[in-house]
This record gives sequence, structure tokens and C-alpha cells, in this order.
Amino acid sequence: MLLHRALLEYAHGRVLHRMGLATEAARWFDEARQRLRRMRARPFLERCADDIPAPSRVPSGTRSTVSGRPFRLTDRERDIAHLIGRGLTNKEIASELFVSPKTVEYHLSHIYEKFGLGNRRELRDRVQRGALTEENF
Repeated sequence: MLLHRALLEYAHGRVLHRMGLATEAARWFDEARQRLRRMRARPFLERCADDIPAPSRVPSGTRSTVSGRPFRLTDRERDIAHLIGRGLTNKEIASELFVSPKTVEYHLSHIYEKFGLGNRRELRDRVQRGALTEENF
């Protein structure tokens, strides 16, 4: 069971890395690496080692950073993030911003990607806690 979990963590890291989410991918790669080491699963660790990018091998132009700085939200993404923080639905946001609900979905997908979020609730919670400050925008 532990081996399967480590291999799933490794696979998830590869998917995130291909999506350009290098920081999040590195976290999953580290989890897989540590679990494989604890299990002393050397053959699996060696097989995965070539595919797991070391932090120095992560390209600097990934989606999680630009020139070493975190991505900033566009004005529209910032507006949508704040409205999500207020608990509005996509339809309500679209009505308030005079755009279509599909446009809201489009911007939301970019927000999730930039901050490594998995869903609307995570975004809402971060906005309400003040974790997405002006330095992130």
C-alpha cells in the first residue's frame, strides 16, 4: 500500500510538472522520494530519480514563476478572486462584471493554476483569510 501511494505521489508530481506548476510538483516529488527512502525501495527510487527534476533543474520560466517572482493576477482575475471571497457564484460574478459565466470560468482556471489551488473553496478561504494580498496581485 505504501509503495502504491509513493508511486501515485510521483505520478501526480509529473502531471503538475507538465502543467508548469513546478513548485507544487516539487512538493509531490519530495513526498514520493521520502516515502520510497523510508521503505528502502531502492529500485523504485532509482527508476524515479531520473524523471524527478532536482530543484536546480526546474526551468525558471514555469507557470509558477516569471523571472523568479510569483505570477501576479490580472485586474480581472483580482476582481473575480475578491468576488469569490464574498461567496458569489459564477453567474452572479458574470452579471456584476458584465461578462459571460464562461469568461469567469476561464479566469478562475488561471487563478487556480497560478496559485496551485484545486477548487473554488480553497480560493475563497485564502481570500477570506487575507492570504492573497497585494504582493500576490
